[in-house]
Amino acid sequence: MTRLDAIPDAGECAAHAAALTHFSPSAVAQALKCGVQFGFSRIRGLKLPPGVALLVGGAAAQSAEANRRDYMSHGTWLDPSTARDWAVASLDRRWIEEPPDLKPGESRGDATDDVAAHAEIHARDLAPLVIPERVEQAVTLRVDGVPVPVEGYVDVIGRSVQSDRVVVRDDKTTGSSTRWTGLADLGDSPQLGIYAAAVAGAEGLAVEDVSVGVLVSRVVHSRAKVPKPPNVSTAVLATEHVAPLVARAEQQTRAAWRMIQSGALAPAPEGAWWCAPKWCGYHAEAGGPCPLGRPGKNGEE
Repeated sequence: MTRLDAIPDAGECAAHAAALTHFSPSAVAQALKCGVQFGFSRIRGLKLPPGVALLVGGAAAQSAEANRRDYMSHGTWLDPSTARDWAVASLDRRWIEEPPDLKPGESRGDATDDVAAHAEIHARDLAPLVIPERVEQAVTLRVDGVPVPVEGYVDVIGRSVQSDRVVVRDDKTTGSSTRWTGLADLGDSPQLGIYAAAVAGAEGLAVEDVSVGVLVSRVVHSRAKVPKPPNVSTAVLATEHVAPLVARAEQQTRAAWRMIQSGALAPAPEGAWWCAPKWCGYHAEAGGPCPLGRPGKNGEE
């Protein structure tokens, strides 16, 4: 099906909005990234097998959480090799429970190498930068103009070892060194601003830094002539950037809500890299129902 009427109509969107009891930061981000994709996945409930990157990211996150909880209990960080074993075991479980949609050039072995490297580097270089006080903390934010609360989970709330400031930290894994490594990228995501505002309101903490720890995967194996090991980079928003980040996140949340409630599901921006059969399973060329995706390039992009 590649007709425009495959996209949820205004009535379906309004009914979905009316039935919601809460909004999530990921839903806000998805709606703004591609409202049509939001319609297929969250309104129509058309679920797709997870991508390899999602499983790798989830397993790496579980290892990071285990490391932080261990520190909170015992005052010491896990050895990087132990963190690696946690991540690999988590990936193995996820792979069995929800087998991913393998793209050309992807394999379970490569994914295992990626998650092992991510976990080791996180344990060695990233985790010790923030002394954890809350891990996977549930937070709730009320935004003017949005009738339901925004609910999510913050990776870690703690204190920076460098500045002793209260910091909200979110971890990301990515395959591109140009994503999540600059202030513009952080501002484009509503998640960090939502977390900062929610933490300040619920915990009474003056959030001074909002940062994202980025693990950049360089283990592309068969997709590169000379595979390179993963490396790590971080991007940090200083104190003076927190207030505008929060304000922008609230505006983004209102915009996402209005889009969904009205049924005006905006497609991905022109030229968006994710609007391609390689990255979106709803794309018509990937066998999905969306007629709006940009054409693939050599069947890959």
